[in-house]
Amino acid sequence: MQREDKLIKNLQKDIKNLELRIDDKKINQLKKLCKVGFVLNHIMPFVISSFISVLISSKINMSPFCYEKVKEYANIRLIKTSSGFENKKESYGADSLEESFLYTTDWQLNDNSLYERNVTMYKMNDSIDEDNIDEMLKLSKEELEETFDIIDIQKIQKNNLTLEDEMYSEDMVIIEINTEDKDKYITRNETFIENLIDVSGCIVIIILVGAIIEKIDKKFLKISNKLKKYQEHLTSLQDYDTDELKKVLIIKKQNLELLTTEEEITSPKVYTYRREDK
Repeated sequence: MQREDKLIKNLQKDIKNLELRIDDKKINQLKKLCKVGFVLNHIMPFVISSFISVLISSKINMSPFCYEKVKEYANIRLIKTSSGFENKKESYGADSLEESFLYTTDWQLNDNSLYERNVTMYKMNDSIDEDNIDEMLKLSKEELEETFDIIDIQKIQKNNLTLEDEMYSEDMVIIEINTEDKDKYITRNETFIENLIDVSGCIVIIILVGAIIEKIDKKFLKISNKLKKYQEHLTSLQDYDTDELKKVLIIKKQNLELLTTEEEITSPKVYTYRREDK
């Protein structure tokens, strides 16, 4: 009985394959679908990576393919001296000036009748900020040289002093640091270069993520290989004479009919099959 069931299943499978092979139109349609599958398999990684890039861009409020409003926060240049002078300069967009930690002498007339003062520049310490500036300003020149490294010493000479120069009327410590005020900002249109950088970054992400997904497909999913094998299988089905296949199909259908008819009869029978011409 098991042998008969196996024969029936094999015949049914053979008949299905033969019908497919005879139906050339259906095979061609399946081959076209395979070609579409190849194209989709190649572009899908980059479609997925594009979606990921758009999702990330929306999360960080960036629109790489359109110009948008840009916020520029206020750059605050804080200048404080040990003499009590304090000043804050506010700017937008410009690059911040270098922070400095200085000790300057007062103006003295030299032998050439020029105003002259000496400025010693010290290496900034990461611990210097608005909270401890006042403590730093109390240090003497000797204490500064013991604590900090000297970067440079400059001699400044002038024929005449401006109103700003007159602030250096005594020896003093000067600290200039940069801060950003998040409460103050202006909005402007994004420039072409800024947008180009955003677009370039987005394209790089799309290519990289797409390449990674494509490698994962080739190593694990192997969709291209499966499509190629199926396409080869469909091509092999067409390498036969259709008339001969029809003859074989008729014989197999007759054999299947004999088997299924005999199965309905309970008494043992001797099965006789027609020979299949190949």
